[in-house]
Amino acid sequence: MALIRQSDLSDATGDEVSGFTLEIGGAVYDIDLTEKEYKEYLEFTGRYVAVARKREQPEQTQIPVARGAAAKKDQGDGYSAEFKQAVRAWALETGAEVDGKPISERGRIGAGFIRQYEAHMRAEAAKADEAAGEEEETQDA
Repeated sequence: MALIRQSDLSDATGDEVSGFTLEIGGAVYDIDLTEKEYKEYLEFTGRYVAVARKREQPEQTQIPVARGAAAKKDQGDGYSAEFKQAVRAWALETGAEVDGKPISERGRIGAGFIRQYEAHMRAEAAKADEAAGEEEETQDA
């Protein structure tokens, strides 16, 4: 029996729907979204993430795992899976390069791509803040 994912937002089904984990206000949520819906979420939250302070993860006690156990290994880089997905999606979409090479579709994300993405998000947040300030000035006039 095959598992068929359905978007919690639009009820779309199929291979384009994936599961994501969100943490907001200390609560953890699981949500199924299409790639387009997830991209919209990242665009909306990106300006907030760009200016947020990254919280250090407390050291976790390692529990021994039997050899051959199928477990996802945390890369220990302090970035969430969602953030890394956003970096990769942005780099692929914009054609960003580090040392003349594009980002791979799978595997480790180099620090250069993360720095470029964070700079891009800060610039987007600054543009949005500037636009909001201009809108306020127009309304005050």
